[in-house]
Amino acid sequence: MSLESLNMAGGVLGTAFSLLLLASITQGLQDVDVLHYEKMEAVVGENVTLPCIIQSSPSLTIVSVEWRKNKSGNTKLAVYVPTYGLRQFWPNVIMQMVPSGSYLHLHDVETWDSGFYICDITTFPLGSIRRETELKIKDEVKLLCDAESIVEVPPGENVTISCTAFPADHYKWTKNNTLVSEIQSLELWLVTEAHSGIYTLTVNTGNKSVHKEFSITETVKSS
Repeated sequence: MSLESLNMAGGVLGTAFSLLLLASITQGLQDVDVLHYEKMEAVVGENVTLPCIIQSSPSLTIVSVEWRKNKSGNTKLAVYVPTYGLRQFWPNVIMQMVPSGSYLHLHDVETWDSGFYICDITTFPLGSIRRETELKIKDEVKLLCDAESIVEVPPGENVTISCTAFPADHYKWTKNNTLVSEIQSLELWLVTEAHSGIYTLTVNTGNKSVHKEFSITETVKSS
């Protein structure tokens, strides 16, 4: 066999070996079990933890771990390389390393924290493993009031119910669909039977609203 034929055979074998190795690595990556959330929801102000933990291959060596936000990859959140340590780039983000992966902690989340979070783990010998989590932050209205839903008032007395919402743009108190007040507090003076009824507080936050009802009753004096 000529030298040229040997070179050609070697090239074919080399290509076949490379394809076989690539197929093995690809198959291996598909079989890797990674603990992560595909989708997750949270409320404004909560703390969120996103796991990215390799579970099925304890013999893998982690070369690096990187967290990014959004599929374009233009927002790097944190990166870890054993030789150089941990580097974090975002103020409300903490990256926690564990032997088999990483946790990304987001503190006091806001609506702009919504998006896709990408975890890239580079391992030996399998190479890169990627998982994505879609995080949705809901802008819930927190309404705090200083009175229970049922309020009993002696005749001729005054009553004030104060409520505070976070966030809030506009307050409205109504009774039987009639506007009573447009401030945080409902104030009734010299209460009579005519004041009794159901009062509804509506708080608007721009794109959402929340309602709370109060039943106010004039108590009957004992004879």
